[in-house]
Amino acid sequence: MKSVTGFTVFCNGQLISARCWKQDTLAESTCEAELIAANTGMNEAIWLEQLVDELGLERDATTLYCDSSSARELMKHAGKHRRTKQLNISDLKIREYVKKRGVKLEPVASKANVADMMTKPLPQEAFQGHRETMGVRTARMNAEASHVITANLKREEQSVRDEYSPKPTSPGQRVPDKNRRAVEESQFALRREPELR
Repeated sequence: MKSVTGFTVFCNGQLISARCWKQDTLAESTCEAELIAANTGMNEAIWLEQLVDELGLERDATTLYCDSSSARELMKHAGKHRRTKQLNISDLKIREYVKKRGVKLEPVASKANVADMMTKPLPQEAFQGHRETMGVRTARMNAEASHVITANLKREEQSVRDEYSPKPTSPGQRVPDKNRRAVEESQFALRREPELR
């Protein structure tokens, strides 16, 4: 049976890329499946590195988190091993990334491996934790956030009105132009925000 692969690419704590698919190659072990997944994920990360370099931005070395200790060992050491002799050379390119590009290999506990949510069924609590780490929101979360934003805008508008509205001190008092403009602009901004029910 072909393995399901998943990877996530984060930059400064923000999810940049995530992907899962059924592998084209039939892996003979979970170690092989991890190598194939790591290689594909690193291709995506290397593309991001090149983009950041082209923009002239500073960056730290890329870190690859893998929950398979045997896969991490095979990524570090060059040459064909009994366990990798049937793999395509392209699936072992990860070794070149580690050796020549300074990619760091780090262990990650299986429970903390965010990519697991894309490859296998998880308990609800673990799934929700990984979803939160990825920054993925449900439609209900978005609706609740929109409602809070609208309520905050209404409070802000009332605050502006209270601050800039003239206090009645004498009949026929003229409202200063800057105050009138501020109130009109806040009304215009709020009218453009759709009402949630």
